Amino acid sequence: MFFISVLIFVQYSCKKEIEKEYIPLTHSWSSDSSLYGTEKILLTSVQINDSILAVANSYSITYVYANHLSSTFEIFINGQDMYSSGLTPPSLTKTVTVSVADDPNNLTVFKTYMPTFLAGLPIFFSPTYSQSSESLKGFAKPTLFNAGYPVIKSKYILAPYEMDFTSEKATLSLIQIDTSQYCSVVSSKDVVIVNALKPGFYSGPYYSWTFYDKFFLTDYGQSFRIDTLGNVKSLLSDTETFEGKYIEQMFTIDNYLFALGWGDLFVSSDQGETWNVFLNLSGTNWGVLQYYNVGKEVYATYLSQLARVTLVGNTLKIQELDNDGLESNQITSINKCGKYAFVTTLSGLFYRDTASLNTLK
Repeated sequence: MFFISVLIFVQYSCKKEIEKEYIPLTHSWSSDSSLYGTEKILLTSVQINDSILAVANSYSITYVYANHLSSTFEIFINGQDMYSSGLTPPSLTKTVTVSVADDPNNLTVFKTYMPTFLAGLPIFFSPTYSQSSESLKGFAKPTLFNAGYPVIKSKYILAPYEMDFTSEKATLSLIQIDTSQYCSVVSSKDVVIVNALKPGFYSGPYYSWTFYDKFFLTDYGQSFRIDTLGNVKSLLSDTETFEGKYIEQMFTIDNYLFALGWGDLFVSSDQGETWNVFLNLSGTNWGVLQYYNVGKEVYATYLSQLARVTLVGNTLKIQELDNDGLESNQITSINKCGKYAFVTTLSGLFYRDTASLNTLK
């Protein structure tokens, strides 16, 4: 018995005590912990200046101090809560924000930065409808990846508000606002589009973009370019090129304007005046990507994956970028502010040093 006890004692006394050191796991992309709750359900973003980034969902805008990664304050866009408003992004620019209000008969318009404290209460723009009992009335809600009511020169807004299928007539309001002190409507005039090309107006999504100080929009299956005087050009009138395929996305690279629609990529070298087919996307993944102009660069996203798009000769080149830390987070926008690059997602704001943004996967 004594011998056994000695063996047990020797066995336990010879065991070394192992110290465990836990090294925190770091990722290429980090989450901004200053946002919480519904603030983390983000649909869009815009750089206000070199140090402030505005991020938003359909319910509110949060302003983030980019250089030391802390939110400043939150303002509320519409009266409904996040869950009632859905995934409807506001149109954010550095100076003006446009949002479809709780009531689809109103547009909410206000200065983007500090609207409550510096710019007064938002204005609500309501159109004057026709007497038609058959037309569809109200401002269309934007889609998840297209805010739908962009602003030109901080003062022009183009807003479709009525569609009469019987008369084949679409009516839009060209609104001019003044932001010199508060946000106020200076004037508005109707832009009426009639005799749409075959197959005419039909049920379909609404998208809108601005390039070269002109509006480009797709509404009820038709695509147009409209300037700030209200002059309309039907893009689908170039039937040989578009073949009735309305535009779903637009972006620029160098001096070229690209448009994506129904499995084809189109290109214009004269600011959207004339077009050619650039690439048929059948059998490729190009058609499922979301494209973003960020300064002079173009990025594309698919779910949580980020890629850089460049023009090499007559070919578009796409390179997947390092997305470590973004996995399983649906990307909704990309921006740069201060020393960081940011992506908004449906589950938070993520950032990394701008110098490493183009690190390949």
